[in-house]
Amino acid sequence: MEAVEPATIGDELRPLFLEHFPDRLFRTLGMGVGLRPHQAPIEQPGVKFVVAWEPGFWDEEALADEPDLVLDLPFLPARRRRAGDRLDQMMRAHLNKAAIVLPSLADEHRIDRRFHVMGWTSPAFLPALPGTKEGNMSLKLLAIDLGKRSFHCHGIDSDGVILSRKVSRCKLLETIKELAPETIAMEACASAHFWGRLFLANDHRVLLINPRFVKPFVKGSKNDAADAEGIYEAALRPTMRFVPVKSIEQQDLQSLHRARERVVCARTALINHMRGLLGEYGVILPQGAWRFLTQAADAIVTAELSDLTRELFGDLLEELRVLDLRLDKLDRQLLAICRTNEACRRLSKLPGVGPVIATALVAAVDDGHHFRSGRELAAWIGLVPRQYTTGGKPRLGGIGRRANHYLRRQMIHGARAVMFRLAKHDDRRSQWLKELAARRGFNRAIVALANKTARIAWTVLTRKEDYSAAA
Repeated sequence: MEAVEPATIGDELRPLFLEHFPDRLFRTLGMGVGLRPHQAPIEQPGVKFVVAWEPGFWDEEALADEPDLVLDLPFLPARRRRAGDRLDQMMRAHLNKAAIVLPSLADEHRIDRRFHVMGWTSPAFLPALPGTKEGNMSLKLLAIDLGKRSFHCHGIDSDGVILSRKVSRCKLLETIKELAPETIAMEACASAHFWGRLFLANDHRVLLINPRFVKPFVKGSKNDAADAEGIYEAALRPTMRFVPVKSIEQQDLQSLHRARERVVCARTALINHMRGLLGEYGVILPQGAWRFLTQAADAIVTAELSDLTRELFGDLLEELRVLDLRLDKLDRQLLAICRTNEACRRLSKLPGVGPVIATALVAAVDDGHHFRSGRELAAWIGLVPRQYTTGGKPRLGGIGRRANHYLRRQMIHGARAVMFRLAKHDDRRSQWLKELAARRGFNRAIVALANKTARIAWTVLTRKEDYSAAA
């Protein structure tokens, strides 16, 4: 076999075709390997190359009459799907570090030590190597796309094996125990806090991500596998903001607020419905739930109505009283919780903060330590102007839709109650509010007061100190 001098090897990149030996345990890997030598194409007559499965797999004596060079490359295991740029970078880094075994032939001077090894993945599936199995290596991060009955897991282990697996609800915990990931990432959606508490109890680190932050990382059409892969990519971002896992007490308190909000909406809808129907009979009642409740019964008795209509309005009034009693019961429950919870007691001392706002704040932010400042808390609630800055020119608008709408509404209601009573007070805060209302308007002053209340609430929660008004 003729020797190939380094001076005759070209600089053009050519593919290295793997030889097939039918009498030996060797298969084409579905992976191209190329050399970048100097000054001649690799398709040199009489030159053959062999790639070994693993170190020591090929015996140099057995190959002495076959190859000119043996490349000992520890290939990455087989993959069930392509990983894109990340896998390509891993392959390049891996192959660049591969050990080069000296040729079995005696004329070692033929080898140009300066060539580089480059690899790329084939579109086809790669065959599995002996002894490789999904999940053999440690898994640092596992992303789960949550559902009611069907879940999808996505991760990459320390050996580069990509895991993309559909799991049923009854087998999810078993799968997590089998894979044993260090960190589990999920979207902060329905049932996320339940699973988060369950995984935390099993010594896993849990990362919950706002679905709005995951959406930019989802590639192609929406499906469970793409969503899980998007969650995985989003969790790797160093600047990603995560949602803390809520405790059972927080979820209980938040469920109470959701039930109360539903009753309030139902009562308001019923009052508006009755007011509209009564208006068709010439009965006009003032706005306000408490005014309607005190005047509706007498107005129905004195109005000129038929027996059928009078009976109808009587049933609607009875339904309204039931909703009012249900709302009163929920308010008493919130008041009892506020009196027993230390953080709620501190918050209720703030101007414009009562049992509803205090318990809602604790249910939403707990002790507030996941916010770096009161300014961040106020921005998260939605008490800051919408910003559009470009070219170094800041443009601020009104408060935007990106907010915790329930908490923002309650805090603005509380601030409005304080503004209505400004005339009775002449302290430093009241003077500031009066000047602000005269300069910027009543509604802007309300939002500014709610913003200030949110910042003070963060300080009270994080420092665990009682509120003391400025002199």
